[in-house]
Amino acid sequence: HDGVRWVRGTLDPDDSGVPEGVREVVGRRLSALDDASQQALAVAAVAGAEFDAAVVATVAGRPLDDVLDGLDLAVSRNLLVEDPDRFGGFRFAHALVRQTLEEELSTTRRLRLHRALAEATEAQAPDRVEEIAHHYLEAAATGVAEQAVAYARRAADAATERVAPEQTLRWLRRALEAEEGLAPDPGRRAELLVALGEAAFWADDMLGVAEDLVEASALAGVADRPDLQAWAAYWYLGPSAAFVNLSDVNGRVLLEEALAGLDACPP
Repeated sequence: HDGVRWVRGTLDPDDSGVPEGVREVVGRRLSALDDASQQALAVAAVAGAEFDAAVVATVAGRPLDDVLDGLDLAVSRNLLVEDPDRFGGFRFAHALVRQTLEEELSTTRRLRLHRALAEATEAQAPDRVEEIAHHYLEAAATGVAEQAVAYARRAADAATERVAPEQTLRWLRRALEAEEGLAPDPGRRAELLVALGEAAFWADDMLGVAEDLVEASALAGVADRPDLQAWAAYWYLGPSAAFVNLSDVNGRVLLEEALAGLDACPP
């Protein structure tokens, strides 16, 4: 086929050893499609390795039947694989196909597509929290940082429910990155940092969050949130701590600040 053997799943698109001929094959197969089908595939490439035709149709602004016709043509060209168990479900036959499509998009276009995909998925499949979070986070710079933080936090909560602390950590770190694009809110950031500390404890990865918990305590003080100061100290010291290491200045200060804040609270 096209002079190059197409071996699904055996090529790394980031591997410098990928034959240039394979990339040319992808380009030829894409060029055989009409413009509307190529547009739908570009949206699908940003949607992910697996995607839903209904969401792609919404973002592309085209009737679902037309999009399905184009995707069926892409299947016949070995660019996509249809999911036999889910109507309108497709996946890319190879990561290289998706990468080729994405590389043709400008940064502005890609970010706008992420935003549109987030909004369309939120409307059509609101239970896909992690998928929505991913797209909002990618599109945060387009003015949806608030949604990005909110959905990243929901995705973190979902990971916690699955007892997947490493994933919880990943979502919270992304939430903190997106939060930097919002107007400063000490209480909001302190909440995220405390949640990060808790997730790090359960992931047995406390080495990287000590400074984050110190920051959380300071921000909680600014926000007049003694509860968050107490939690920052709690996760910094660890739930099983029976005493404070006096040589740990940060730990001692966090505990003193937490106690002072709680003492100031009304009974």
